[in-house]
Amino acid sequence: YPALPSIQAEFNTTTTVTNMNISVHTLMIGLLSAIWGSYADGYGRRPIFIASNAFLVCGNIGSALAINNWMLLAFRIITAVGAAASNALGAGMINDVFEDHQKGKVISWFSCASLYTMGFSPFVGGALNQYLGWRWIFWIFVIVYGLLWITIILLLPETNPYARHQRRQQQNDSIESGDSSSTYTTEIKGRTHKKASIINPFSSLKLLKFPNMLLCLALSFTWAYSNQYHFSSTFVGLFYLSGLVGTTTASYLGGFLSDKIYMRRMERVKNNSTNENEQGQAYPEMRLSQSVIFVAAFVLAVSYVGYGWGIEKNVHFSAGIICQTFGKRCLYNITCITTFTYLYIEHSLDDC
Repeated sequence: YPALPSIQAEFNTTTTVTNMNISVHTLMIGLLSAIWGSYADGYGRRPIFIASNAFLVCGNIGSALAINNWMLLAFRIITAVGAAASNALGAGMINDVFEDHQKGKVISWFSCASLYTMGFSPFVGGALNQYLGWRWIFWIFVIVYGLLWITIILLLPETNPYARHQRRQQQNDSIESGDSSSTYTTEIKGRTHKKASIINPFSSLKLLKFPNMLLCLALSFTWAYSNQYHFSSTFVGLFYLSGLVGTTTASYLGGFLSDKIYMRRMERVKNNSTNENEQGQAYPEMRLSQSVIFVAAFVLAVSYVGYGWGIEKNVHFSAGIICQTFGKRCLYNITCITTFTYLYIEHSLDDC
């Protein structure tokens, strides 16, 4: 975000066109996450990680070499193709490896890692933009994703139990029959095609009828603190750190509460069950808590209203930072909402 004014000045374009690099990138990530996830369920996590990181490396190379905003936008879309896999695959691997009573805590750690990256990256990006130029932001990405790509190829094991089982079956069938082919390819392709065909990534576009408050806050924050309050890109990036402690605290709290509520309700089910065969049987709604979600949504709404009022009335810049801390930063990965709903969805799909 802090580099947007520099990109706009170099390409001599408008704020609206420059902001498309953020909005289109975000839109593509939202659309493509479901597609990556469906293929990862059939083919396994490892090959999808390798493919998605290839998109990330190529997309960032093109972004660093962009000669105009439209070229930059095109390669940002390619980058989004790879970035869309990260959340789906990371959460999927957690679901593969950990037990139900551990998933809330581990998901919160996973969210904290993402949030720390998001919290520090505007500051680092702002400093790189100010002292080395905005293109170096993408070159750093190329180096990081390149090293990560090599690490995945050499060290990452397959965690999807279905894919592991099918590959072992393929090896056994090949040895027994003396044929290098097996039913694995047909079965996996059939399953993957079926899963992909019933997922419509464009169905999420119905949410566009509601104001995208998160994106508005993210884009308006850079504009307001650069033009209205006249801070440098380094300071704008530094201000994005304001809610990092609040965000990570909320992230850990969300995972802790999710596991706590789940275990308490599981204990209640065990105590109330009269049928030994059904004793301890879990159901997805055990993860949900209406009171936690209501409080989180209320704080989010109040913070957005306060942020908008402060910018409109040109009050002291600290007001916007405080509202961002309790609004966007505390509830962006809306840990108390997202953690609960994610685990509910995962549990529901496991029961299908």
